Amino acid sequence: MEKKIVVPDQTAYLVAFDDQESAHFLCGILNTTIVQSIYAMYTYKHVSINFIRQIRIPHYDAQDPTHRLISSLSRRAHELAQAAYNGDKAARAELRRVEEEIDRAAAQLWGLTEEELAEIRRSLEELRG
Repeated sequence: MEKKIVVPDQTAYLVAFDDQESAHFLCGILNTTIVQSIYAMYTYKHVSINFIRQIRIPHYDAQDPTHRLISSLSRRAHELAQAAYNGDKAARAELRRVEEEIDRAAAQLWGLTEEELAEIRRSLEELRG
């Protein structure tokens, strides 16, 4: 098999992981409503990697139950995604539920209340128009 070199441009970044749990933790965090709303505020200009640095994502800690929860929920979201986006209504509903759980866990991670999370969700809907 021929190996190909992957060269990201300035809008794609690669992150290497030694284990799937850490990778799923980051995926879970990056796909939260919280991070999406911050990103939406930056979309009027080119977003650099500094955007990611500014949101203070902690390093994955396998001893932290919230980190483990986000990782396992992200794994579940990935399992549901293909069916959900291919029209499976039950998978789509389950995916939405899992995404909401990830949002709540991430809010807990950053010390946000349910009310603050609800406001962030409303703001994101407004930003998306």
